[in-house]
Amino acid sequence: MHVEAPFPRLAGAMLKSTGAIVLTLLVCAAFTPASARQAPAAGAQPSIPHSNQAHAGDRPRMLVMHGNVSLYQGRSVARVDADLRAAAEAQGYEPVVAPAGSSSREQEQWARARIAKGDIKAVMGFSMGGYTTERLKAAPGRGAESIQSYERLGAEFDRRTGAVRGDDPRFPGVGHMDLPAERARRARQQAAAHVGLSTPAARAARASSLWPGTAIRRTASLRSPVSQPPTSFLPRCYQDVDARSRGHDGVLCLP
Repeated sequence: MHVEAPFPRLAGAMLKSTGAIVLTLLVCAAFTPASARQAPAAGAQPSIPHSNQAHAGDRPRMLVMHGNVSLYQGRSVARVDADLRAAAEAQGYEPVVAPAGSSSREQEQWARARIAKGDIKAVMGFSMGGYTTERLKAAPGRGAESIQSYERLGAEFDRRTGAVRGDDPRFPGVGHMDLPAERARRARQQAAAHVGLSTPAARAARASSLWPGTAIRRTASLRSPVSQPPTSFLPRCYQDVDARSRGHDGVLCLP
């Protein structure tokens, strides 16, 4: 009587089971990523495009106008444009730049059409744009009631002869084509000083440096040793009284 050993049959059954398990794992590995992409985890938030983030449109707008670009003396339009934009932004404005060109008439037409929308709060013009600014101020059109300040940069009038010139008395010794960069630098400096003065540590440090011994007197008496806040470190502001002759409008604060 022949008895077949059970081991070959057991081995065959184990091989079949192992093959089934491997096949199942391969199928799961192939289909799981696709299903995961189609059904993201609960609570996951999609990324927000950068264009939907907060932007400069919340700031008041300043109309900025170039000079005659054919007379920029080798200075690139892009560089002057960057300086003018920086000067506007440092003052807290969103710059709205008129197309650069060589025609003051076209510049004025474009500026008046843009101002008519009623959202321009300030105007700054460099060189040719400064004279356009003066005409906009002298004969305001529709929408100009929202404008709070006009500024000419490097666009002066000689009251004796009626001639125009490109200097600016606010920035003595600064060349005509360097005025946009200098205006931007002063605006950034003024903005930084304003932020610095607003911090408690800065106010305390300045007060202690101006009045040595203040802390000792304060410990001896509950009464404040000074009746008025210090003012020597505040920006100096000047009110324009004759914009046509001096070439600037509104109030200028120098650091």
